[in-house]
Amino acid sequence: LALINGKRDLWRGVALNTNLCMSNPRVRTQMATYIADYAQQASNVDYLHVWLADGSRNHCECEECQKMLPSDYYLMIMNELDEILEARGLDTRIVFICYVDTLFAPEKITIKNPRRFSLLYAPIHRSYCSSVDENAPIPEAVPYERNKWATPPDAMAHLALLRKWQQVWPGPTFSYEYHFWKHQYYDPSNLYIARRVYEDIKSLKYMGIDGYVEDGSQRSFFPNGLAIYVYAETLLNRDADFDALVEDYFQHAYGKDWQKALSYMKAVEKAFDYEFMAGSKSADASIDVRYNPEMASQLEYSQELAALGRKLAREHRKNPTRPQTVSWRLLEHHAEYIEGYGKIMLELCHG
Repeated sequence: LALINGKRDLWRGVALNTNLCMSNPRVRTQMATYIADYAQQASNVDYLHVWLADGSRNHCECEECQKMLPSDYYLMIMNELDEILEARGLDTRIVFICYVDTLFAPEKITIKNPRRFSLLYAPIHRSYCSSVDENAPIPEAVPYERNKWATPPDAMAHLALLRKWQQVWPGPTFSYEYHFWKHQYYDPSNLYIARRVYEDIKSLKYMGIDGYVEDGSQRSFFPNGLAIYVYAETLLNRDADFDALVEDYFQHAYGKDWQKALSYMKAVEKAFDYEFMAGSKSADASIDVRYNPEMASQLEYSQELAALGRKLAREHRKNPTRPQTVSWRLLEHHAEYIEGYGKIMLELCHG
């Protein structure tokens, strides 16, 4: 096990979050052999993901491990795994991950056989208050300090770390994103997160990323499925127009009065300011990440919006198609949701 704070033990009592002492060659060989055994038994798996422990700042602090970055030792295991797979005649592709401590690129070790591997870029700590801007300068990469490194604050800071990886990794890269993990719950309108998804996908080409895997709910359809729809359409056509996608979706989901539904959602988006909801707009983080009394008037308006949502739902109980009927009726549940949510967030904004 990793040596942390002078002790080798399960990290905070959780095996899943416990890294190993990767400078130990016996450990690396045992890991590589175990993974190869699994690949041989699971012959139906074409792409096998090989990650390290979850959690962050939980890597071994022994003298040997501190001679290289976790990513260097990680790639040593990947190279040894490749040799075993080659010897066994297995063509399993291996996905290795750029995640928490391994966001920091290796400095000494590279992948010997790129044909075997794909890189998974997983910027779990990024803020969803902004996307990568290809017209903005890329900042200096956050330096690695074992178990004490600073969290990259936004998408551009994460891109700086990815660019370091791209200097040593020539192969395919796809992204492991978190739009529908918890971030959609900061956006009761579904409009803000839809635009963030759209802008993120538009930036993939500039970032040098080949596509997405999402960590999150596959059932993010409340109050509607706009964000998932935008996600799919933009992956298929990065030149799609966002406003046209929104109009197309709302016309089909809500029928002839779709503009009323869209106006309602825009008002919800304004009331529940995403940056505030995500904890990025605190007036004093020592009190709470959502302490911001100036947000009170917007959040109080959520009560009026709830009444409007109920009214719209009552006025549209019968529609030409079943999906339209369901879409409008969902607004009754949505009204109850934002009514309660608004009260909770109002308390939080006051500390």
